[in-house]
Amino acid sequence: MKLANTPTCRLCGIENETAKHLLTDCPALWKQRQERFDRLGLTLDDIKNGFPITKTVSFFMDNILKQL
Repeated sequence: MKLANTPTCRLCGIENETAKHLLTDCPALWKQRQERFDRLGLTLDDIKNGFPITKTVSFFMDNILKQL
């Protein structure tokens, strides 16, 4: 993962790049979130309300790190 010079998300350029943004809000990751969450039987509310860290890490590693 490369360090950014600004806090702006490198994928969408809209909001600050935070874990919450990447996991729940980034429009550039919408498709990956939808596909992965469906496979895991999760909804966006599950993500926002907290779910097991292993599923969070799995999503992050499989989807987000590949794009950064």
